[in-house]
Amino acid sequence: MSPSSAKQLLLKRGELYHHDGRRKGHPGSDGRNGRAYDRHHWRLRCIHGQGGRSQSTDGISDLQRACLRARRLAQWARGRPNEDVRRTEFAVARHQLWAPIRATKHRCWSRLYEKVDRDAWGRPYETVISRLRGPRAKPPGSVSLVRRAVATLYPVAAEALCLPPPPFGDTEDIPDVTLQELRRASGRIKRHSAPGPDGLPNAALKDVIAARPDMFIQVYTACLRTGIFPEYWIQQRLVAKPGKSPAEPSSYCPLCMLDTTGKVLEKIICDRLTTITESPGGLSDHQYGFRWGRSTVNAIQTVVSTARKALEGNRWLGVTIEYCAVVTLDVKNAFKSARWNNILTALSQIHTPGYLMRIINSYFQARVLNYSTDDWLDSYSVAAGISQGSVLGPTLWNVMYDAILQLEFRRGVQIVGFADDIALVGVAKHL
Repeated sequence: MSPSSAKQLLLKRGELYHHDGRRKGHPGSDGRNGRAYDRHHWRLRCIHGQGGRSQSTDGISDLQRACLRARRLAQWARGRPNEDVRRTEFAVARHQLWAPIRATKHRCWSRLYEKVDRDAWGRPYETVISRLRGPRAKPPGSVSLVRRAVATLYPVAAEALCLPPPPFGDTEDIPDVTLQELRRASGRIKRHSAPGPDGLPNAALKDVIAARPDMFIQVYTACLRTGIFPEYWIQQRLVAKPGKSPAEPSSYCPLCMLDTTGKVLEKIICDRLTTITESPGGLSDHQYGFRWGRSTVNAIQTVVSTARKALEGNRWLGVTIEYCAVVTLDVKNAFKSARWNNILTALSQIHTPGYLMRIINSYFQARVLNYSTDDWLDSYSVAAGISQGSVLGPTLWNVMYDAILQLEFRRGVQIVGFADDIALVGVAKHL
């Protein structure tokens, strides 16, 4: 690439460094201002070098600390009387942080663009090339190595998918896909994300759905009524993680390459399933992962508050202080080892409608993991696990894992879960 081309690309792709803080993907648009601050300093180093800082950096540091504090207070205030006040304070602090960041980024972008004329092969050129290249992983070459990695990542299930889908009922009510459901599902698609194997850009698909939603409603309704999830909407491909040793099975990450059309159907199914899991009698309140309005902050708060309550007593006059023990458990290769029969059994226990059971059963059928070596293309039949990158996978995991979180323990023992991670918190006066 010539320096002039690099300059033109810097100009065309100026949104990567532009000062408009409201654009999609801006680190401050979702409240993650710590990440916004880190990216801000990275762009400053593009101009000033590793140690360079502008005069406004110190002021931004103070605003960033204030914004992080306001954000944490807003998170802690969830469900409390002062929630609205804290959220308003966080919005004000975030707005005050955005203004100097936008101004500094605009100034740094201007300096970066001016440097192209003075130093054609300097830092601006290197910045463009690094953004275009990105991390590259060496493709697996040895056939035996790849097969060993696949066997490690996807252990053979003890039993195949043997639970039959429920039969069609004469009086079964299968709701049609509504326009609101379609718009809500397609609205969560990122326009500039990489397309699936069909190569259809997400922006084009969103425009087609907006222009002719009736066609997509008919197709998705037919899928729900027949209980068939098209196989060609789900493909899995094995890739190596950048910077990892290709000789280690843990260096490989199976990505679920999905056509965006199939992702929309997954979102529709997931939304309907979520109304069941979040209703009374659904998932346990001890699960904090993959659920709206819950995060690791809430899980940590539960553990910390239990420990603090145990230590509130005294060691004299009756000895009311208690001991608190925390045991954490982690399931190795959890998501890739999830048994489909267990998922379907758990879905039936929470009274999932028959039409959703049928299409989820079809969703598990004919799973194939494709991978390539230096010699040929090969495939591996997958009989268990939840596809990484799928929309429906996290909800299905929560449904299956809920049986553990529903266990009853003796007095003083509490279980806290986040996805596949579990913490057992025990409180007692005597060890």
